[in-house]
This record gives sequence, C-alpha cells and structure tokens, in this order.
Amino acid sequence: MPKAVRRTIIAVLLAIAALAAFGLTRLGTDGSQPDESILRSFSPAANDKIPQQGQIKVDLMTGWDGTLTVDQREIPKDQLIRNTDERLASYQSLIFQPGTGKALEYFPAGQNCATVTYWQVATGPSQSFTKTWCFTSF
Repeated sequence: MPKAVRRTIIAVLLAIAALAAFGLTRLGTDGSQPDESILRSFSPAANDKIPQQGQIKVDLMTGWDGTLTVDQREIPKDQLIRNTDERLASYQSLIFQPGTGKALEYFPAGQNCATVTYWQVATGPSQSFTKTWCFTSF
C-alpha cells in the first residue's frame, strides 16, 4: 500500500477516534454542564409524591459516578446501593432507601429536595456537576 494512502487512512482513523472520545464525554462546549443525557433518569421525578419510606434512584451513563444529598444531608457512600449491570454496560444506578440507622430513617412529610453530584470517572469529583430536584413525601 502506498505511503500516502496509509497516512490518509491513519489520519481518518485518528479523527474518528477523537470525535468518538469527545462524543462520549458529552460535555458542552463551554464546559459548564454536560449533556442532560448523562442523567438517564431520576426518581421520584420533580414534584412527584412518594411515601416517606420511598426510594430515590438516579441512573447515570457508564463512565460517570456520583453522590446523593437529600435535604442538605449527604448520604454516606455505604448507604447508597450502586447497581451496575455488567451485561448492559450502559448505565449505573445510585439508589437510596431510608431506614433505621441510615442518614434518613424516612423522608419528612412535605417537600424534600435531592441533589445528585456527578462526575466522569476519568476526571474524578474535582470536576463535578449537580442536579437538584424536589419531591413531596406523605
């Protein structure tokens, strides 16, 4: 194969790899917040009503990690259920279920606000983002 063709193929492959790496990060061009699709879902949704013993669940895309705060109380990492399905390898779940001996034994009746702080595993929590939403427990 001629050198010029080989160099062109290598350049094209490098460009594709660079674009793929950028697409995987899904960071906005200004670096302020990543694309909303990083947070695949969260429940309860904003303004939902849940029982005081209900649970909070946040699904993050693969390659992202996070912590959860409820009513300005950080949920310790050992109280978060981290559900990753290696077969799917498409997201990670952070789940908090209140209970005896936990940061919250139950969600207080009325409005509660949750904040997920999330970051790329590759960069670590020093470059994190947040999403806050509120729900009502009864």
